[in-house]
Amino acid sequence: MRIARVEIFEYVLPLTRPFVTARLAMTERRGLILKASSESGRVGFGEIAPLEGFSRELLSDCAEQAQSMAGKLTGSDVSESHEEIAGLFATHQQLAPSVAFGFELALCDLAAQESNQSLANWLRADAVSGVQVNAVVSGGDVASQVAAKLDQGYTTFKIKVGSRIMNDDIGSVQEIRKLIGPARKLR
Repeated sequence: MRIARVEIFEYVLPLTRPFVTARLAMTERRGLILKASSESGRVGFGEIAPLEGFSRELLSDCAEQAQSMAGKLTGSDVSESHEEIAGLFATHQQLAPSVAFGFELALCDLAAQESNQSLANWLRADAVSGVQVNAVVSGGDVASQVAAKLDQGYTTFKIKVGSRIMNDDIGSVQEIRKLIGPARKLR
């Protein structure tokens, strides 16, 4: 497929309440949306959104890299193979992981559109048609957060690990598992 153009849009989404982690309290989410268009008129989307306080890269650096990569891709022919698309960004080792991910996602989405498939089925023929939305448990009173999410009907829970002492993370995972029971999913 030939890439006609790549557009980059910056977004800032204010959060209705702060998202508290062990490292910070976020009040907004920032990132970039990539829109890759083929000469056939189809469009694929990707996102570059390094998480402040967790990612090693800064959004401003990612924006510069994205502009450069968009220029390189515009007018080029790109394979419609997932392996080849992934390999394309493996050769650009100077790219921040968020940038490589965003472009790989946009081009894979575009390749799926070109083959008249959903991205999920393009990646895997036996892909499930839906996934459970997870409740994020972060910082503060874990027990009250889990209780509130259980009351709201959540059956899948997510916790970020790796930013604290390992034993603290293990303790949090064990506490959440005990609170949600063995039948619910924990990511």
